[in-house]
Amino acid sequence: MSGSTAWTSFRADQFFTRKSDELVTEKATFCEASYQNHFTRSKETIIETIKGLKGVALVLGVGAAHDVPLKELGEIFDQIHLVDADIRYSRIAVAVLSEELQGKFSFEQADLTGCFEEFSHKAEEIAKEAVSYDEFGRRILDMLPLLTKNRFGYQELKVSFVCSSLISSQLFSYPTIYLNRLCRAFYFRNFTAPLTRMGEYTAFISQFILNHIAEIHNLMAPEGHVYFADTFSGRTIEDVKSTLGESRLVLPARKYIEDVTIYDYMRKYFRAISDTNWTWTVPMERSSKTISAKKEDGTSCTISVETETSIEYLVTSFHLALH
Repeated sequence: MSGSTAWTSFRADQFFTRKSDELVTEKATFCEASYQNHFTRSKETIIETIKGLKGVALVLGVGAAHDVPLKELGEIFDQIHLVDADIRYSRIAVAVLSEELQGKFSFEQADLTGCFEEFSHKAEEIAKEAVSYDEFGRRILDMLPLLTKNRFGYQELKVSFVCSSLISSQLFSYPTIYLNRLCRAFYFRNFTAPLTRMGEYTAFISQFILNHIAEIHNLMAPEGHVYFADTFSGRTIEDVKSTLGESRLVLPARKYIEDVTIYDYMRKYFRAISDTNWTWTVPMERSSKTISAKKEDGTSCTISVETETSIEYLVTSFHLALH
């Protein structure tokens, strides 16, 4: 093994618990105003999607349900199944509803990747055994095709409404986030798939999204409807304020997911009734410092500089139905 021995076993359940805590507490506290705008737009769009529906609803990756209108779901549907890898915050969100509405909700703790527990276990074992980062990278890529995908537990349930709000990007990014944490502990660096095998890794993480879309299709009753939303791209914005003035640097937008592939796959199973977009600017980092500078007359002065870095996401949501 190369690198640190400070790694504490960090398997799937601990990973999902930490990610939930980060999303609900750290980010929501740090970026309250920007999150609230996104939550409002998401809830309004979902409410519009479920008008006229009835029966059974399924919310995948519900988390703390900040962006999901639980009260309105409870008023419209007879049963609502909430699914997440960590259901602690889901239970808290439902607990504030009336007793009558609470009785309509059930909870299911499930990993929507279908293989994260096995993936994290094997990745950790490889990190402990590999004598170098290069060996680790090769063995990770060799391991990925051998993972066994667990069957999603709700396959027999045919539902009137499925909600998937910002789940695809998590399915796409979580394996890399996990490997980054593992590599920083053992090799003092982030994970990057070997250049010659980058296509294999991209195909592996992209398949989680394609499987997710296919599973939603399998869950649908013939008259069912879907709310599907995610952040497919974003751009970094850096705002700088100093005693000399203000400036803004906007970097070109980058895609987080190959949306063309996703759209093609969605069209395979669904027809789009409507779609809508909104931007969601999330502060990521704030810093302040003082620097020394020379005035035109040659004397020295101190300049205070405050920098805020944000990511402006483009959220795209779809109201879908079966062909």
